[in-house]
Amino acid sequence: MSLFWAAVDSDEPLDGPLRIRVADQTFERKAITTLVGMLGQVPQLEIAPEDALLDVMSDGTSMTVRFSDLETTIGLNGFATALEKFDRACSLRTRLSHTNDAGYLDHLKDSPSPYAIIDQNVWLLSESMDMDTGNSVARLSYGKPETDAIAFQALCSSPDSNPLITIVALVAIGDAPEEGESTELVVIQDDAELRLPGQISSGLNTYPGVLTTVDHRHALWELLQGQGSVSFRRAGGKSLSIPSSGTNSVVGRFLRRCSRYPNQT
Repeated sequence: MSLFWAAVDSDEPLDGPLRIRVADQTFERKAITTLVGMLGQVPQLEIAPEDALLDVMSDGTSMTVRFSDLETTIGLNGFATALEKFDRACSLRTRLSHTNDAGYLDHLKDSPSPYAIIDQNVWLLSESMDMDTGNSVARLSYGKPETDAIAFQALCSSPDSNPLITIVALVAIGDAPEEGESTELVVIQDDAELRLPGQISSGLNTYPGVLTTVDHRHALWELLQGQGSVSFRRAGGKSLSIPSSGTNSVVGRFLRRCSRYPNQT
């Protein structure tokens, strides 16, 4: 099992104990890391098919992962559904769970692909530590779980001399843009429109798109917690639509974390 949202910002591979806490239960497993692109060193651990951890994760809403002195909270919404589909596709777990199920193969044939959930974009919140600065970093993102395919990311850190939240929206930026070129990020929901001064991110230091900064009281957060969807675009460019319904909890938790950091007042 790979825990992409518990990735460590390090060039060197790591190994050691990894602790997972779900509700009032804590599990410890040995983990090693592998380097995954811009994510960093991703911890991986081997889990037996009958491991109680899987059942506890299926019943939980979130889990706290501690590895290499970093602690990250990962949402578990959708995990039970994904695990059920994985059970149907994984031959070992299939033999354990369906040895006497005569109709299982017919059921499997008619079932949706176990990989369908990977194609679903969701809102995700994580917290980790920057290994270079020692700062705690909270990240709010919208994208595909366990990949770096995202459409939106916001982050704040503590302690930090910059009290603002950094945002990158992965909107179309045109051909061969210059890193740091001034532009505007246009945000629209229904009749409300925000025009945020920003700059081009060509992907050298973060994701390609438009980079901007706001504080935790900015009107943008109200739009992101509204009904329906919010569209982002570079001024004069194509729009990128992101759902905002049902985001009050995850956006609210992110803003509370940012507001607790020094200078976020």
